[in-house]
Amino acid sequence: MKILHTADWHIGKKLYNVSRLAEQREVISEIGRICDEQRVDIIIVAGDVYDTCNPSAEAEELFYSAAAELSRGRLFIAISGNHDDPQRLSAAAPLARAVGMVLAGDGDLSGLKLPYAQGGRNYIVVRKGGERVNIALLPFPLENRLPPDEKYDCYADMTRAMLSRGAQCFGDGFNMTAAHLFTAGGETTDGDERMLGTACIVPDDVFPRCDYVALGHIHKPMTVSRSKNIHYSGSILNYHFGDAGEKSVTVIDTADKSFVRVPLKSGRKLVRVTAADFAEAYAKLAAADGYAELIYSGEPLTPTETAAIRKTLCVSVKIAPRAADKTVSRRAVMTDRELFEEFYKSRYGALNEKVTELFMRFIGGEDVTD
Repeated sequence: MKILHTADWHIGKKLYNVSRLAEQREVISEIGRICDEQRVDIIIVAGDVYDTCNPSAEAEELFYSAAAELSRGRLFIAISGNHDDPQRLSAAAPLARAVGMVLAGDGDLSGLKLPYAQGGRNYIVVRKGGERVNIALLPFPLENRLPPDEKYDCYADMTRAMLSRGAQCFGDGFNMTAAHLFTAGGETTDGDERMLGTACIVPDDVFPRCDYVALGHIHKPMTVSRSKNIHYSGSILNYHFGDAGEKSVTVIDTADKSFVRVPLKSGRKLVRVTAADFAEAYAKLAAADGYAELIYSGEPLTPTETAAIRKTLCVSVKIAPRAADKTVSRRAVMTDRELFEEFYKSRYGALNEKVTELFMRFIGGEDVTD
């Protein structure tokens, strides 16, 4: 069988005030074409389907229509991420299963029975053409979602226990794990979330031994284990200006346990533009291939210049401190002695410790006329 690993769709996410729904629709359609070309049997979305736990009607419409299209002739599985409301994601699960969609908000698929797939607590087993794929599932884990009788000493222990429970389905065939986690070794960009804190960064030994680990949460495609079997697929679009890398999905072939990253070409790129005056800024922004963030260090823009910039694909302007501003900022935190020494050196070329001491005594209220 072939399995497509994707994650971090963040449907409904905006770039400042700019909607990305049209781009998201386009890139998900591209994923569908990849599935057809690669003859994919299973699609796994490893969390953060939406950008918020309370998505808009437009975002939900896009997800359900896209997932229904992607599930034609194949199994579609989505788990919840830290941005998703697990109960909301699972609300349509009974209807979704009728068209080959498995929505695992809380990971409990005990009631799942399809002609080619059966589920349990934190796992699903898929059979097709004489092959078997065993998948341990872990939506984004939070302690406040645990039953009252489940207690763990630390976040890593809780994660390990939940993954171990899902791994009970492992056996003959291809064994894999799908989870939404921040794993040690993952290289973040300035757009990735670090709010989880170090307590929620799990070591790679929490994962049960298997052929492939499909992760979501970090937006950059990467491999995070020496064994080369733990992978982030990355987000489907560039969502932050610090994330300018190529986007992709991963296609796994269970026959030889190999995988390949397939680049995604849809969606606008995000670029940072630096300029020291309006003319330079406008020329660069007019030529920018994608949404732009302007880092501007010139004279204040006039209303006419600001209006001209707004007609480009610039969505953000950040003012960089000019050299004079930096000097003022630095002087604001200098001591009286440092300020006097800087002035004296600029006027006479060298410091004079005796004069400096006289000055310090003077501002301290001493009589220095002797």
